[in-house]
Amino acid sequence: MKEFIQLFIAIPLLGFLVSMIRPSKKEGFMSGTAFITAGLQLLVFAGFVVYWLLNGHPTLDVKDIVLLETSGNDFYIDFCFDKITAVYCAVGSFLTFLVTVYCRYYMHREQGYPRFFNEIL
Repeated sequence: MKEFIQLFIAIPLLGFLVSMIRPSKKEGFMSGTAFITAGLQLLVFAGFVVYWLLNGHPTLDVKDIVLLETSGNDFYIDFCFDKITAVYCAVGSFLTFLVTVYCRYYMHREQGYPRFFNEIL
């Protein structure tokens, strides 16, 4: 179960990298990439939460990325998933998806269109 936590970081990062290699005038590609990435993030999160709840909703604490190790001190990036994180990620994923859907059509032909979707990702 702890292996899936990195997906919550990897999916938007992959979408951002794909959007950076886009052709400069392709609005459809840019908004499609953001739409697919936000939708995939929402679906993966929803599936993970169902799986997490069926397994008794344990608190997951992954100390995966070590930044610096010295004698007596460890500096690392810690991924923690608990009930509060689940609610925050659900709201964040859902709102990001809704903003992406709305802005695909609302911001059509605006000057900052590509930059906006890169920042969303």
